[in-house]
Order: sequence, then C-alpha cells, then structure tokens
Amino acid sequence: MTPMDARPFAVEQLISARYGIEQAMREMPALRQAVAEKMKEDIEAARPYHSALRKSKIDLVEALDSAGSALEEMEEFKLARGARILRDSVSSFKLMAVSYSKLLQVLNQFCNMLPNDEGTVGRALGRLMNHAKMGYFPTDLTHIGYLHEALDFPECCVNLLDPCCGEGYALKALAPSVNSVTYGVELSNERAEAACERLARVAMGDFFRCRISRGVFHVLFLNPPYLAIPGENVRVREEKRFLIESLPCLMQGGILIYIVPYYRVTPGIARCLCDHLTDISVYRFEGKEFERFRQIVLIGKRTRSRNGAREAVRLYKQCELGPDLPGLSEIGTARYTIPNTESSVEVFCGSIFNELELYRQMSQSGSVRELFGKENELDRLDKRPMLPLNAGQIGLIGGSGMLDGLVDCDVPHVIRGMIAKDVITDEHPIEFRKDKSVKRILQTNTVTNRLTFHLLTPDGYKRLY
Repeated sequence: MTPMDARPFAVEQLISARYGIEQAMREMPALRQAVAEKMKEDIEAARPYHSALRKSKIDLVEALDSAGSALEEMEEFKLARGARILRDSVSSFKLMAVSYSKLLQVLNQFCNMLPNDEGTVGRALGRLMNHAKMGYFPTDLTHIGYLHEALDFPECCVNLLDPCCGEGYALKALAPSVNSVTYGVELSNERAEAACERLARVAMGDFFRCRISRGVFHVLFLNPPYLAIPGENVRVREEKRFLIESLPCLMQGGILIYIVPYYRVTPGIARCLCDHLTDISVYRFEGKEFERFRQIVLIGKRTRSRNGAREAVRLYKQCELGPDLPGLSEIGTARYTIPNTESSVEVFCGSIFNELELYRQMSQSGSVRELFGKENELDRLDKRPMLPLNAGQIGLIGGSGMLDGLVDCDVPHVIRGMIAKDVITDEHPIEFRKDKSVKRILQTNTVTNRLTFHLLTPDGYKRLY
C-alpha cells in the first residue's frame, strides 16, 4: 500500500470505510445469533444485543456512504454508484432476517472490488494530484456570472466575504461595481498579495485564526478546499469546518453561496445548512467544469437557528443526484434578494499582518496625504530659533546626537557630542582631638554631567568641554 504520509484523504477514507464494512460483516451475524439465543430465555436479556446489532447496521450504512464519497473523489464512478445502491439496500435490511448469507456475500464482493493494491491506488493518487494545484481551485468566472445575476442587490452598500478568496477574481466578479465592499481571507501570502489588487480588504493567514465581525456580511461566498494533498500538514476535510466557522459572519437574511463537490455533502453538512438557512436551492456546474471537480452550488438565506432534521434528509438525497441536478444557468435572475440593511464591519484582522493593505489604505487617506504627501510651506523656509540657544539647550542637542556628523561650512569638520559623568569628592573634618588631629571626616560626592564635543578638522583632532 501507499505510505500513510503519501496518501490523500480519499484513499485514507476508503481504507477506513473498508475496515468498517469488514468489521460489520463480522459483528452482525454474531449479534443476530446472540439475539435469537437470548430471546429463547428472556426478551429483556436480548435487548442489549439487539441494540448493538442496530448500532452495527448504522455503522455499516455510514461506512458504505463514506466509501461512495471516496470513490467519487477517486473517479471510480461505477463503484461509487454501487456503494450508494448497497447503502440504500442495507438501510432497508431487516435486522431479524433469518439469514444474513446473501447480505454478507454482496458485501464481500463489494470489498473485493475496491482498489487496494499499489497500482490502483497509485492511479487514483495520480488523478487526484493532476486536479490539484497547491490546493487552489479558482472558481470558473462564467458560473460566477450566473450567481451574480441570481442576486438582487439593494440600494445600500453591500458587504461580501470570501473566507478562501485566492487571488480575488471570484468575489470581485460576484460583487456589484458600486455600493459594495469586498472582504477576502487567503492563507497563501502570494495569492493574498494578488487579491489586494482586486478586493477592498484582504486578511492574510489562516481563516480560523482571524478576527472578523459577526452578523455584518450581506453575502458569504464559500468555496473551501476540497483535497488533503500529500505534503500538506492538513489531514482533515475542511468543507464542514469552514461552513460552521464562517456562517456566524452572515447577517440574518444574508445569502450563503456554498460550492463543494456533490459527493462531499455529508448528512452533517446538510443538517448544518438546514438548521441555519431557509429557501435552499441546489444547482450543478455545467460542462467541463462539472467534469473536473463535480461541483454543485447550494444557495440559501440565513435564518435563526432551528431544527432542520427533516429538511436535511431531503437535501442530502437531493445533492446525491449530482449530474442530474439542474445546471447553474437555470437559476434565473434576482432569485435571492439581499437585505437592504446598512452594516459596518468593525473588525477584520488576519492572523498575519498585511503590510500591503496598510500601505494601500494609508495612500488613500486624505489625512495621510495632508501630513506626508504635500510639501509644507514651512519646509521651504530656513528655520532658525526665535531666540538664541542657551547653554542648556546646546547641551541637550549635542548630547542627543542631533549635532553629530559632517558640518559643511567655510571650515568643514566632523563633530561628535558625548556626555560623561564626573564625580567630585569633598572631605570635611568635623571633629578634632586635643592634639588637633582629625578624628572623623565627612565625605561628600557630587555627580555632574560633562558635555564634550569631539571635532575632526583639517588641522587635526580637537576636543571642546
């Protein structure tokens, strides 16, 4: 097998799913037999074994579902469809069936068909790597155009957020040309610098470590990373994590645009969407774009949290249709109305300080231009003190180093000012013996600062006190 540190997530997921299927194949017949034997004695004694059998069936359904998603990502489409069909069959399988032999036979055949040797896994790895470009999947701008037309923008200024903005092309194309402020977050410094040229605000670094105001964005455009690629530190799926962490940024009534491969929509993701969104619609990308990444778009309107369990089941089944979903070009115009609510983004800070954004914002500031951009009238005048400098002022200037350097005059010279401490000790006799010798002496130390100027002149070195 491929070494663990070289496996993409889909391969690891398939290995884990296969292990789960094989474990259920061992557990379920044994538990079914235990239930039958205990029921002969006491139905209550059989209850724990029946609960364990039901749990094993649930785990088997989840393992088959996980295997289907992994196979879709590995472009093993026939096996993926088989996994989905088998999952649905297991879901309706009667736990108290007399014989499990046919079920076990089908499951065993399925496991034997899964890629598990160096060659098949290597080919799957190659396909995944061909799709990946440092984990960066820019969204097709034609499909962004369909989404732009589907949004009914209000008269007020609209805040748009993209937590994975890349170089900023998608969010810029989605936003209206006027009355909008685009906010992007990007992990790659190089892409973040490019995004600064297209978006109003760019936060650099990890989105999960950024500080961003909540409930203030009219539109949340979310196209999270899809693959965990060998060589990256991340070994977990990000689709659900990005969804959970970014949804609080969206205002009530705001529009979420969520782009993922259709096989990556899990029951948990569907539940999260249905708990927090209403009026959810699903479309697929079209043509070669769908063939590349199998992407779908889920669009909905933010609502207050609710129990969306029933809707989540329907949404999950709908996303499984994948290629049979309507194309995004069919979404129509002004399908979703954005709230006409003024909102201010008070906090938008990346985990890495963005010097480019600071420079751009300062260059656009009228106050900064007044301070630094224009030549002040006083700068063109020879400035002299209103009164002659006294000795103390000269000492401060010389000691601070402001007089250091080359003095270009009729007699050029180099000057260097230094301050040194002088200690003066005085001894005072305060008591005498009868023979007039000193018995006790009072000593007084006085510390003074002495300013010295060192001059290097054409005539040699000089020192002034």
